[in-house]
Amino acid sequence: MNKFKDRLNEAISLRGISKAELARRTGIGRNSISDYTNGKYEAKQDNLYVLANVLNVNEAWLMGLDTEMDKSSLETIYQITDIDKEVLSIYHSLPDEAKDKWIRNGYDLQTEYHKKEKSGYRKPINDLIKSLLNAEDLAVRELANSSKWLYDQTDSLNPRHRGLLEDALLLIDSNKTKTAEFINLKRKIYEAILPLPYFVVASDKGARSIGDVAKRYRLSKEFVIEAILYYVTSRGSIIDDDSYLIDFNNIPLDYDNIDQVSDSEIVITDTDQERVKAKEKTKKKGFFRK
Repeated sequence: MNKFKDRLNEAISLRGISKAELARRTGIGRNSISDYTNGKYEAKQDNLYVLANVLNVNEAWLMGLDTEMDKSSLETIYQITDIDKEVLSIYHSLPDEAKDKWIRNGYDLQTEYHKKEKSGYRKPINDLIKSLLNAEDLAVRELANSSKWLYDQTDSLNPRHRGLLEDALLLIDSNKTKTAEFINLKRKIYEAILPLPYFVVASDKGARSIGDVAKRYRLSKEFVIEAILYYVTSRGSIIDDDSYLIDFNNIPLDYDNIDQVSDSEIVITDTDQERVKAKEKTKKKGFFRK
């Protein structure tokens, strides 16, 4: 029994393609196609590959092996559609920074979708804060504590903080603390509670160590370290933020006791001032045109 002949004829019949069309699309001569379908010859490896590709069948199946007929590929395994391909094409055309923004926006949309599916997360602010004060995750606890202090001082809470609290409660109650959505939420918490410009402001006021920064913004030292780790991982150990360089190289991110790193300093350099100093130094050295 010529399994190749039988499988080839079956594939041709299932795909609804004529032998002439198969010859045209594969580049294999019509006589050779007829010889294959009549069982006179079997296709060699190169032609076998072309036939399987055009007929969209598994090459091993076409050879007569006991396996699935359908061609196994990423597209069939993951059911990739034309829209999926378009999305991937747009994503790969973006620079790295824009790719990161694209992904984060996707997680935000996912969280919004979960919100619409569930109810009960539009709680009074006090109840919302209280429900998260003892959260297991450090970033969420700091968010709750920070929000509590702000609410106690002003009797109000900005929409950004409220939205983060609602998202945190939703993801925790949905048992999604090990997901990419939750990691994305934590990134937003770091940027909301301790944005990079806060380090510059703290430095201007003489607060340059981990302990000083934590005290100034009523945060735990552990959270400050965790936020710095996020910035170092995502932006690098020296970050150019507007007209300042924020240098985290002196901060040991691996430690046994928080007190060991409490006095570690963050170095802030005003790049505008440095440029002015460099110009003045150049003038003093006499580098000028006659």
